[in-house]
Amino acid sequence: MSTKELQESIIQKIRLTNDDDLLNYLNQLLSNEDEQKTYQLSDFEENMLAESEVDYLAGRTIPNELQTILYSKILSVTDEHQLSDLITTIDQSSSIIYYTSDEQKAKIMEGQEQISKGNYFTNEQVEKEIDEWLSKE
Repeated sequence: MSTKELQESIIQKIRLTNDDDLLNYLNQLLSNEDEQKTYQLSDFEENMLAESEVDYLAGRTIPNELQTILYSKILSVTDEHQLSDLITTIDQSSSIIYYTSDEQKAKIMEGQEQISKGNYFTNEQVEKEIDEWLSKE
């Protein structure tokens, strides 16, 4: 893949993520002393922002501020090895992230509270109960 293709691939992956921890980590990896200088948007970046606006108007998500910052940082990286490493980092993080709804989070917290109070069954207890239930029929 060319540098431009790698950059575009990373940006597309960032556009699709909702993981703020991953975005913050990538921002940290890409931070440098040159951040203070004014950044001029390239044609590609302007097109990406225009696409984001179209996505927003179509009811899809719009990039948050951190995603937009990452776009410009990624476009300033020209080292193909570093870009490949970023893709690997994103892919590995994405493969182990589970997104849960507020209802699911509440149920998980409820379960954790029950466990901390000792209100649970071991796997062996459950298997024994299932075996007893099945043997009754």
